[in-house]
Amino acid sequence: MRLTVQIGKAPDPTEAQFIKVAETINALLAANQPVHVLKLPRSQAEETYKKAMYNRHAVPESVTELTIAYIEGLAFSCTGEAVVASTGLVGSITINKTKFRSAKKELEVQYTVEEAVKGSVAVAEANGVALPTSEAIAVLNSDSVRVAADGPVEGENGGGAEGPGAGGQMVTPWEVEGDQEIDYDRLIKSFGSMRITEDVVSRIERLTGRKCHRFLRRGLFFSHRDLTQLLDMYEKGTKFYLYTGRGPSSESLHLGHLIPFHFTRWLQAAFDVPLVIQLTDDEKFQVP
Repeated sequence: MRLTVQIGKAPDPTEAQFIKVAETINALLAANQPVHVLKLPRSQAEETYKKAMYNRHAVPESVTELTIAYIEGLAFSCTGEAVVASTGLVGSITINKTKFRSAKKELEVQYTVEEAVKGSVAVAEANGVALPTSEAIAVLNSDSVRVAADGPVEGENGGGAEGPGAGGQMVTPWEVEGDQEIDYDRLIKSFGSMRITEDVVSRIERLTGRKCHRFLRRGLFFSHRDLTQLLDMYEKGTKFYLYTGRGPSSESLHLGHLIPFHFTRWLQAAFDVPLVIQLTDDEKFQVP
């Protein structure tokens, strides 16, 4: 699995902090805290807890009943996954690799989760637990992210994110390793993204008044992060802009550059928004 967080104006993480994060998380798991689960109509949940319960990702509009997992004093978020009855059933986590992008103050952590007892997935009901307010949830989730952000540094800027696939596969923007057929559903989970469903494609067409780009219709671009939130903003009339970047290593662009450029151009026209194109801040700025 992979977690990417912004660490704001905090200093660059250190190796000692990385070790402390792993120790802290495993201590919380060992405490075997109960995981309480609420199932609420979507309208009631959003009226009570606002957007804070989504933490990272909103839920597709087609989902009318929400499942919310709550670990007292630690986490509160909406989930579409099965939920263990207590943190002790998770076993332990191992942080495999980290990458820190100084320019963006962005920390990426790759980790694996070992289940303590195979097949131990269960659902616990929330009985007699004082649930936090929406404001407290926002603070709680922010604190959880801050804990995760105290990880180590590789000192590497730019590049892309790596995520382990099924069966020991590794997929990065530059190469694919592994002999088996790529499990894209597993990759979506590993990269922390969400599948671009037909509902999302239909909503884009409804909001923009034009047919979706063929890359979306044919599933070439099949997952996203925060696209539903962007569509919510667009529907409310909130202004935004697009930005993208390239790092050409020669005097000409190739197919790998042109595909995202073509798609970005379509997004610019469909949503009628400004576009900023960035180049990496290294020797590549000298290449036309």
